Amino acid sequence: MNGKADLRMVQALRAMACSLVVIYHAMNYPPGKAEAWPNGAAGVDLFFAISGYVMMVSSQRLRAAPDGPRRFLRQRARRIMPLYWLCTAAKLACVSALPSLAPQTRPTVWNVAASLIFIPARDRAGTIRPVLPVGWTLNFEALFYILFVLALAARVHPLWISPVLLALAIAGFWRDTAWPAPLYFANGLVLEFAAGMALACLPWRVPARAAPFLLAGGTMLLLTLPSAGPWRFLFWGAPATAILAACLALEEMVGAVLPGWLLAVGDASYAIYLVHPLIVPAMARHGALAASAAVPLSLAAGILVHRWLDAPLQRRLAGWHSVPPPYAAGAGVLSR
Repeated sequence: MNGKADLRMVQALRAMACSLVVIYHAMNYPPGKAEAWPNGAAGVDLFFAISGYVMMVSSQRLRAAPDGPRRFLRQRARRIMPLYWLCTAAKLACVSALPSLAPQTRPTVWNVAASLIFIPARDRAGTIRPVLPVGWTLNFEALFYILFVLALAARVHPLWISPVLLALAIAGFWRDTAWPAPLYFANGLVLEFAAGMALACLPWRVPARAAPFLLAGGTMLLLTLPSAGPWRFLFWGAPATAILAACLALEEMVGAVLPGWLLAVGDASYAIYLVHPLIVPAMARHGALAASAAVPLSLAAGILVHRWLDAPLQRRLAGWHSVPPPYAAGAGVLSR
């Protein structure tokens, strides 16, 4: 299995993914209009593949530990819950103070509670959507974590959760809007987690000479192919997996020379993901120029939130030990 040295390239890839998603939201505000460029949303597919890979790598030591499942779940909860809860609270405050900024946000008590514990739930309009809409990907991440914990508890290799993910993906071809909200997990996107897991377990890598071509080809496909509805896992997930495989193969050649600012964006990608939905609507409603400015502002704000809020909070929750390195987080979730 590939080790931690790979993860400078993974951080760079997270920076690419979160930038794509911020651009997507800035270009397509307000929601519901004809999408100018939907492929920015494919940053989510990159993050799902990365998450599968990172979970396999970061959990290696936990698999033989008696308290492995508990430690894994505690680390995941500590990593994703606090900042998500704070941003959800900020969104609720914005909705109360300036409802015109979020006309589509119509939460119920259950919708709020379910959002905080990563359960898909309908809002007052009947739409399956968390209070902080980008949280839908965190629901998928939470499902993935739970399955991973079950595999650790059963002392089986985590790849054994792949049949469950495959069953969910197949069921997704028949899922419609009338199904109960928790069955939202029946979606081919879960196969992107499995693809990342598989990459971590392969005994070989893409040859370094071929990796630049794979990276270029995967990027071109990711940025141009349509999402194709239930086939999104193939049209966007496959190129995302190819990009990840190429980045892993290029680690020794490129990883050491990656610029610090790029790694900083990747390190802050989770904060950027959670903060940008609070910034983009406030600016994009003033026109295309303001929407363009929302992209660098969101990246900068996310970096500051990560550095001055999330990282110190992680230190406190970890008992003032060092913050786990970025590769241990494994959250990497950005979305539409």
